[in-house]
Amino acid sequence: MKKSEFEKQKERAEKYHCTGRCYWDTGMCPRVDICDETRTTEFVAALIGLISVPALIFIGIGLLYWIATTM
Repeated sequence: MKKSEFEKQKERAEKYHCTGRCYWDTGMCPRVDICDETRTTEFVAALIGLISVPALIFIGIGLLYWIATTM
């Protein structure tokens, strides 16, 4: 038998001492990296950010250098 979202939220609230809601329209729980349900997703998102942000910075610097040297 499937549990309703309200029952899951109630269990998370008791287990992690929070409201039980992980994400909502205007934000997310400050303990989202501790919960078992969201910990791996948050870790993957952090890895993607760690890789993509420096890559975009280097691409931008490379483009600026290329523009400066070709003119």
